[in-house]
Amino acid sequence: GPACLTRAILKKGVKSLTLLEIDQRFEPLLADIKRDYSNVDYRICDALEFDFSVAKDSIIISNLPYNVSTALLFIFPENRK
Repeated sequence: GPACLTRAILKKGVKSLTLLEIDQRFEPLLADIKRDYSNVDYRICDALEFDFSVAKDSIIISNLPYNVSTALLFIFPENRK
């Protein structure tokens, strides 16, 4: 989306932030954010296909449509360590 949640999180001073965005139209916006914050990385991908096992010791924050959020709730326990 338009990165309102992302900017609010970054203002809190997080150590690192990885963003997942399915809509390629937002890549220029994400690239701008990455230029401004060295602790940001982003992936243009479907969150339902992302390998969350690489997100060890992470907090996951979501601003997704209900139908995607429900599906992710079933994926997270499988990847939890």
